[in-house]
Amino acid sequence: FFAFALSMPTLVVVTNAVADKAKEMEFLKEASAMTAECLGKPEAYVTVRVQTGASLIFGGTDEPAAQCDLFCIGVLSQAVNHKYSAGLAPLLEKYFGIAKTRYYITYAIKERHEIGYNGSTFAGPA
Repeated sequence: FFAFALSMPTLVVVTNAVADKAKEMEFLKEASAMTAECLGKPEAYVTVRVQTGASLIFGGTDEPAAQCDLFCIGVLSQAVNHKYSAGLAPLLEKYFGIAKTRYYITYAIKERHEIGYNGSTFAGPA
């Protein structure tokens, strides 16, 4: 159970861009694979969520923009975050028309006790 405790990356993308469900699903699949590859984690534990059509402005305009959050137990570092930023940029442009200058990515390292799974947490029993 706890052998994969460092594997729970979660990407959340909220964007004002509008996309149909098929395009969203293509993004989700490609972003999931990219997340696993960039972080060196099994894709089986990657979660990606996208919310399109959100009320969101960036820099005072409503041009296509996004707020992205990546949560992970461990792994994140300056080098990994740079690699991840480079991997996500073309996906946001390809699927939603979001320029590299129209979004932020917030990277957050989570502790094992902060993530629940399978009726417990990744830290194990209390």
